[in-house]
Amino acid sequence: MGSSQSNTHTVTIDNDDLSTIQVSKAVADRLTKGLQTSDSSSNTKPEKKTEQSKPVNYNIPSSALAGNTQYISSLDIQKHVHSAIDENNKYWENKVKSINAANDKVTDLMNKEYERTLREVEVILPHVSKEKRANPCVDMKEKVLKCYKSNPKQSLKCLEEVNQFTSCILDTKA
Repeated sequence: MGSSQSNTHTVTIDNDDLSTIQVSKAVADRLTKGLQTSDSSSNTKPEKKTEQSKPVNYNIPSSALAGNTQYISSLDIQKHVHSAIDENNKYWENKVKSINAANDKVTDLMNKEYERTLREVEVILPHVSKEKRANPCVDMKEKVLKCYKSNPKQSLKCLEEVNQFTSCILDTKA
């Protein structure tokens, strides 16, 4: 292994038409076999086929080999690749549409469930209007604000008022 040098083989082809590359049928067959064998060798682990992965067929179309033509032009290959890409794009567009439709269904279901639960909670816990609610510890709050205003650079002097306000709030919550 590796003891012999590999020889490079150079082929020169005169091509008057620069927009096309002609490939013989034998070369095209070898290329497509190489793609097929590399695909099969890369899948050595058995995988479950899911609906999400759809293989795209990049094989050279047999219509390009129709008749007595021995060569496939690069234009034919390019057309085939573009059609395969378009097919793949359509597949994934449909997939995204179906996922969005499923998401919309789930969203509608969740909104309905939210509304139902909200109605149940409103029955169990009646709504209290703002007029009936009393603001707790208003006088303590005003004492804290007054202390902070009178001692703007010495806030620690207001520690007693803050502690009284905190305990008032905690008592109200309990």
